[in-house]
Amino acid sequence: MRQGPRTDYIATGSLVNSTFVGARSSITAPVGKSDKIDLMRPTRENEAAILDWLKSHPGWERSAPDGLRKSYAFKDFSEALAFVVRVGLAAERFDHHPDLELGWGRAYVRWSTHDAKGITSLDFRLAELCDTIVEGHQAQR
Repeated sequence: MRQGPRTDYIATGSLVNSTFVGARSSITAPVGKSDKIDLMRPTRENEAAILDWLKSHPGWERSAPDGLRKSYAFKDFSEALAFVVRVGLAAERFDHHPDLELGWGRAYVRWSTHDAKGITSLDFRLAELCDTIVEGHQAQR
């Protein structure tokens, strides 16, 4: 029987430059509230731009009528959680927050810009960042 606080999941450092260590994976997330990027809110993309973007970004789908969505598969809960944390930290930095769903070995992301009532360049940028996070993790294996 375990005594005392759980030590297999710890966070060290400040939010600005944190390393989160899990039982099987670790991530470095150099973002935090003090690092927020000051962005003007983008305007809604036209249908042709959305369709072009979707063609060049495998796995992303239109989430009718106003969003982009993608499901990711991971080898276990720890990896899926690490991904969700990194996406969440990026979302804070850009002050743009996705819908996230986390499960054992999977994560679901949906981007939409509510004040523009649709998909914007910011959604494209952060969707691409999600893919970059996954690619970086796969390269570390």
